[in-house]
Amino acid sequence: ARHRKTHEPRVLKFCFDLERARALQREVTVCRLLRETLGNRPDIARILDWNFDEPPYFLEFEYTEGGNLAEWVEARGGFAAVPLATRLELAAQVAEAVAAAHSVGVLHKDIKPGNVLVTAGVNEAPRARVTDFGIGLITETGRLAELGITVLGMTEPERSTGMSQASGTRIYMAPEVLEGKPATTQADIFSLGVMVYQL
Repeated sequence: ARHRKTHEPRVLKFCFDLERARALQREVTVCRLLRETLGNRPDIARILDWNFDEPPYFLEFEYTEGGNLAEWVEARGGFAAVPLATRLELAAQVAEAVAAAHSVGVLHKDIKPGNVLVTAGVNEAPRARVTDFGIGLITETGRLAELGITVLGMTEPERSTGMSQASGTRIYMAPEVLEGKPATTQADIFSLGVMVYQL
């Protein structure tokens, strides 16, 4: 979409059911923690606005012109057509973003090409931007209170309803997560490793 006043392109996630909007609320909380502790990093997608007052509930993100990593690679003729050095550089950029998130107690829990956006950086070189922290987890919830961040969607519904902790995209999930054990930084690293293998 285009912003009504600035006409800048934006990406929107919509939801009409407040119960399902919990993932959107969680994403706002996680992204606010990332922004408050790490600043506006070019390698982590920014949420610009949100609405949870009335349907349609939504998140508004900055637009990334290259699409996600899978789309970006496909538009260039597939993995073999993208130089290995470029693929490895993109993987390293994702690793840096994930390490930054981990450093402030945030797990992504769904690292995959579809959750990595590609934008043009300096000299038009491709730059990776990690997005979609909707199932993310804050391991140090005390940071939220320290920063005065309102806790939205972080009520741990999986534990209260007995739902599986194994959320994410199955092919990228660590074996221990598939067994129902809690996600850790190692689970994110496993997912990153699968993506690097694909690259």
